[in-house]
Amino acid sequence: MKKIEFFNTLPWIIRIPQRNLVFTAGAILIVLPSIIFSLTQRYLPLYFVAINALLLGLFLFFIIFFELRVLRPYEHFLIKLLSIRSNTTSQQNGYADSPEAMLDWIMDNQQRLANRELTLEYLRTEAELDALQSQINPHFLFNTLESIRGFAQKKNVPEIADITEAMSHLFRSSIQNMDTLVPLSDELENVQNYILIQDFRFPGKFQLHTKFHTEIPHLLSYKVPKLTLQPLVENAIFHGLELLPEGGLITLDIYTTEKRLIIRITDNGMGISRDRLNEINCRLVSMDKLKLPFFASEQKKRGIGIGLYNIHQRIRLQMGEQYGLTISSTLNIGTEVEVTLPLILENGVRP
Repeated sequence: MKKIEFFNTLPWIIRIPQRNLVFTAGAILIVLPSIIFSLTQRYLPLYFVAINALLLGLFLFFIIFFELRVLRPYEHFLIKLLSIRSNTTSQQNGYADSPEAMLDWIMDNQQRLANRELTLEYLRTEAELDALQSQINPHFLFNTLESIRGFAQKKNVPEIADITEAMSHLFRSSIQNMDTLVPLSDELENVQNYILIQDFRFPGKFQLHTKFHTEIPHLLSYKVPKLTLQPLVENAIFHGLELLPEGGLITLDIYTTEKRLIIRITDNGMGISRDRLNEINCRLVSMDKLKLPFFASEQKKRGIGIGLYNIHQRIRLQMGEQYGLTISSTLNIGTEVEVTLPLILENGVRP
C-alpha cells in the first residue's frame, strides 16, 4: 500500500476492494463504482429530454401568451377598422389592408374630420353674418317693431300689428344661436310668419299648403337644424313664383319613414332647366371636395347666393352625409326640394 502524507500529517486510508489508497493534501480522488457509471449512462439522456421538454413548453406558453394578449387584440382591432371602412365612402377603397395603410387611413380620417369642423364653423359664421347684416342694433329694431305694433293696435289697424309681430318673431329666430336644433313646429311657425310678410307685400299672390299626418307620434317635436325650411320657401318664391304675374302655390309635405323625417317643398313656378338642375345637383354632391370659402364667393359673383348649399352642407355636417337636400324640377312646371333628416327627439334621442 502506497502512503501519501495528508496536511495534518494523519494519513487517510480509503479502502476499495482489491485496492488500498492513501492520500494527503493537494490531491482529490473520486472513485465511482461501475453501477454509478451505468446509471449515469442510462438516465442522463432522460434528463436532457426533460429539460428540452420544459424549454419547449415554456416556448409554446410564450407563443400562446403572445398570440392571445398581443396578436388577437391587434387582429380584432384590424377587423373593426375594416368594418368601419366598409361603411364609409368609396374614397377609402384605394387603401391596402396592411397596418401601414390602416395608419394612413386613420390619419386621413382625422384630417377629414378636422376639415369638416372647419367647414361647419365657416358655414355657421357665414349664416350668422348673412342674418346679422341688417342687425344694426337688435334692441332698437325689436323696440321699433313693438312700437309699430302697439301703435297699429291703438289705431285699430290689425294688419300692421300682425305684420310687425311676424317680422319680430322671424327676426329674433334668425339672429339666435345657429348651433341649436329646434322642433319642427318652430320651423313651421317661421314659414308661416314669412308667408304673412310676403302676403302683406303681394296680397293673395302666394299660397302655402302644409300637409302632415297628425297620427304620426311626435311629428312636430322632431328636431331639425334651425333656419332650414324658411330659406327654402323663400328660395321657392324668389326663383320660382315672384316673377309670375299670377303667383303660385307652395306645398309642404311632411312625413316619416322608419328612420327618417322627410320634408318636401314643392312649388308650381318657373322651374329649372335640365342643364341648370344638373349643375346644382352636381354641386350638392361634390361640396365635400370644394373649398367652401372659394365656392361661396363664386356663387355670390354669379348672383346665386349660398342659402341652398349652406343648408345642404349644414345638414350633412351635423346629421351625416346620408342626409341633406335633393332637387327635382321641370321647366315651366315647378320645382321640388326634398329635405332628408334623421328622427331626433329631445336631447338627441332617436326613437
